[in-house]
Amino acid sequence: MVHIKYFFPAVLFSFLFLLPVAEKVHAADLYDSKILEQLANDPIWKQLLVYEKTKSGKFSAKSSISSPSFFLSDKGSEDPHAELKATIEAFFKLDAGLSNEHAQCVFRARYIWLNGKLELDKYLPQKIDCSEYDNWTGYNQVKSLSVVYATGYLGNPASYYGHLLLKLNGDGSEGKQRLEDVTVNFGAIVPENESMLPYVIKGLVGSYDAGFTHHQYFYHSHNYGQNELRNLWEYELDIGPSDVELILAHIWELRGKKYRYFFLNKNCAYRMAEIISLANGIDVVPSQDYWVLPQTIIQNLSQNTINDENVVLNKSIVPSRQSILYEGFKELNVAEREILLGLINREITYDSPEFISLKVENKYRLLDVIMDYYQYMIIKNSDSESDLLESQYRLALSMRFALPAAPRVEPAKQIVGPESGRKASYSSFGFLNNKSSSETAIQLHIRPAYYDELDYGAAHVAHAGLAMGELSLLIENGRVDLHELSIVNVKAVNSNATGLPNDSRRGWMLNIGVEQFNEQCSPDCLVPRVEAGTGLSWTNNASRYLVSGYVIAGAQKNIFDYGVFDVSFQSDLSLTLSETVRAVAKARVATGLSDVNSRYIYSFHLRKELNVNSDVRLALTKNEGSSIGLTLGHYW
Repeated sequence: MVHIKYFFPAVLFSFLFLLPVAEKVHAADLYDSKILEQLANDPIWKQLLVYEKTKSGKFSAKSSISSPSFFLSDKGSEDPHAELKATIEAFFKLDAGLSNEHAQCVFRARYIWLNGKLELDKYLPQKIDCSEYDNWTGYNQVKSLSVVYATGYLGNPASYYGHLLLKLNGDGSEGKQRLEDVTVNFGAIVPENESMLPYVIKGLVGSYDAGFTHHQYFYHSHNYGQNELRNLWEYELDIGPSDVELILAHIWELRGKKYRYFFLNKNCAYRMAEIISLANGIDVVPSQDYWVLPQTIIQNLSQNTINDENVVLNKSIVPSRQSILYEGFKELNVAEREILLGLINREITYDSPEFISLKVENKYRLLDVIMDYYQYMIIKNSDSESDLLESQYRLALSMRFALPAAPRVEPAKQIVGPESGRKASYSSFGFLNNKSSSETAIQLHIRPAYYDELDYGAAHVAHAGLAMGELSLLIENGRVDLHELSIVNVKAVNSNATGLPNDSRRGWMLNIGVEQFNEQCSPDCLVPRVEAGTGLSWTNNASRYLVSGYVIAGAQKNIFDYGVFDVSFQSDLSLTLSETVRAVAKARVATGLSDVNSRYIYSFHLRKELNVNSDVRLALTKNEGSSIGLTLGHYW
């Protein structure tokens, strides 16, 4: 092989001094073909062209970018070698007066990487001044990168599983400067006023374009932490300046370029993982891509090491407005909570003996919480009520200022992050005994994502559940039967609600799928069913238990003359018995609208965690007949 440092002197004279014939010389032809072949097959080059890595570790045959402007060769989206030659050709072209539109500026990451491989700067006829790129990067002010994980938001199906952002940390970013840092986002390009059902369907089948955008961190902090009440976990990466530079340049190249968006896999988590994996030694793209969750990327990132050092340098949390209120409220004693309620209901004032008699440190704590309450209510309530809430907030603020100066005492922040939890997907194997038939079947269960009332973790809502594509099969006497299929199953609760005015304890539930009508006829009475309900919940201060009650409306295939529609009343008791043991008991009374008879359904589920990624479960069900199941589960 001809080494490049010996090859270039031979051609340098002809290229630089025979400019009149330079147009007849192809720049890529100046390089040894074997060198170009190696570079075209280099994983970094294919990553820069957004060729996806497959489960076998190889790369796909086509780029994920659908925008023609991303490629300099007509075959660039399918031929990395052709794109490499076209890129080198474009780098050697002279500036035509629009320097920021020159390939050296538009494809900055390609230029940086190829310059490191081929020493382009030594041989280019002209090095272009890329002022727009320099301005975008703050003239090398970005010193590090952080992956930001926004916890799940049940108000939007696309945000059920959380969201990932990439934050560009400026030199010494803190306080106000930190909020001004640029943050990169990836998402579907959805038309305005798109209704929910088309939105979900199109997101699942890949009917939306998607792309990268960027805003100041303040925008996302306000949107996620204030409006949607989601905690933001930030993971600063311990990577070198050259890796930061390459990733920044790649983000620059991707601006305005379109992808095809798939809600389950080719989503924000997958695309952020692709970008992060440009850094030397980092590989967080999941080995399977049937479904990709933001929490999975965070877990992969936290387990990734470079030279035996964790790639995560620092971890921090920006709690939502709701979390700040709830954590502060937990610190109040019973007497302080009574005074707080009295002040909010204006049954007492700041001149009342109950408040005046408090010690100064108790006043600090109480006023901080009441200010948090009013700020939280301002977000939740309509504009017509905001003026009153604002005036009450300012009054509490003035009382706080009237006290001797002292820093706010922050409640102990949550230190267990989503990276420390179990893996997102779940499968189990066990036995189910049907008492009505006296038969015992093998039970196989799989849940691609995400969590239920027994196995919620740090990234989830306590005592709640969110599952999609959950499947249960029974195998008996060589026969395989579908026992249950849940397309989507959501239970949303506000387990930390304070009980203060307008801090609702209300929750809701939604279940769409196929299930057995009862245990007596199982497994031969499958019915499609859709149900939705609303209810209230109550918990203790430590959230060790949750009592809920729901009113549920359902529709299903008519079977045994039960009818299509029914109304149910359900009570739930969710218990945390220890750090590793949880239980849920449910009782339901269901009445078909065309049938005067009611159905009584009872269930009890117990989970014992064996380790972070395995458990054993016991399930008891009484529905006409009865059944008992025991399974061993594994998270993956």
